Amino acid sequence: MKNKFFIIAYFLVALIFSNSIFAAYDTTLIEIKENPTLQMQIDDNSYFSKELINKDEENKSLTFRLQVQNNEPIQELSGEIMFVIDMSNSMEDWIDENGTRKEAVLNSANTLINSLLENNNNLKIGVVSFATSPDFYQEGTIADANVVCTLDNNAQNITNAISNMQSTGPRTDLQAGVVLAKQQFSQENNNKYMIILSDGAPNVAFDFDSYYSDKVIENTKNELIDTKEKNITTIAMLTGISDGDYSPVGQGKTFNEIINEIFNNDTVNSFYYIQDTDIEKTITQDILTDIKPIEKTLNNIKIVDNFSQEIIDNFNITYLPTNIGTVSDIANNSLTWNIEELKVGEAATLEYTLTLKEDYNTDILDKLINVNNSTNVTYLDYEQSSDITTKIMVADPPATSDINFIAILPILIISSIAIMFMIKRKSNI
Repeated sequence: MKNKFFIIAYFLVALIFSNSIFAAYDTTLIEIKENPTLQMQIDDNSYFSKELINKDEENKSLTFRLQVQNNEPIQELSGEIMFVIDMSNSMEDWIDENGTRKEAVLNSANTLINSLLENNNNLKIGVVSFATSPDFYQEGTIADANVVCTLDNNAQNITNAISNMQSTGPRTDLQAGVVLAKQQFSQENNNKYMIILSDGAPNVAFDFDSYYSDKVIENTKNELIDTKEKNITTIAMLTGISDGDYSPVGQGKTFNEIINEIFNNDTVNSFYYIQDTDIEKTITQDILTDIKPIEKTLNNIKIVDNFSQEIIDNFNITYLPTNIGTVSDIANNSLTWNIEELKVGEAATLEYTLTLKEDYNTDILDKLINVNNSTNVTYLDYEQSSDITTKIMVADPPATSDINFIAILPILIISSIAIMFMIKRKSNI
């Protein structure tokens, strides 16, 4: 009788043990009860979103993707641009072993034109050259300037015309170039730009009395003021002045003084007074930046994902490196993502994974859990907060007969051996 009781008790222990095996970490499931996608507007056309992108049942993990997309419209430059390019003889001066000043200016202008017209049918560009007329008696007239190319949208036509430009005279009549360029603009109510590329201070103007005189300065300055008052955005680059403190023969003003009187905030929108070594950068980068529409970059975006206490206590949180921005380690139950700059068309992405701990607290079993208490997005000092979150349940499902058999098979074998031993022992007594 005592032996029978021992055998029955042994089987009960085995069954209980088999159930404890079944209730182990390996059998725990994570169920998705609610799975909304969170979306919050950041700017007129840009959004932050968060969604569950993967559930890994084997590893008991959930992966979420956070993303900020800058969908602000890409603005295209439109209207008309007239290039006003100095073709005085000094443009033929060599600036280094690689070429002349003219080559540096014209090649850079062509690069800029190709950039402006690439995939852009809403912009036309024309070119005017200026120096002084080969006919000495026409110096100080409109004959000091020439139309190189009328307004056109075909970059090849324009750049070919620029590449074939030749020096036309010894002096610099900027006023003639500006007047002729203004005559090329259409009467349409659109954006209009004038880009002046020169290698010397103007020394000739209409009805001038002497080179570099006050009348030359005044007439050139007034022509630029008139241009600006006609809402033509004017950008000027001046190079080729080796000594700005030098005073031209017969004049009491230095080159720098002449230049400052002609090119200032009253006469031009932007002015670059440079050395020859900066020609390419100024034309292809700085001037391009001046005339291209400002694209709306999103700056200083802060995203804070606040996890519930159940998630912090029972899940490991890991994240992949983000393509844009920086992510702080978990602090105060929160993950913080800072995006300093997001350009038009860019998308910043952050993915993090929640993995159930092996020693999770069984008190959370069959309890509805919010992944996040809230998600906060700050942009332009304005903070938005949302409690939209995925809801999950950690469950320990009942055993199936197949799983029970597999779980207790080793115990049954041991129990059988024990029973046989007991029976044999009894029969020997």
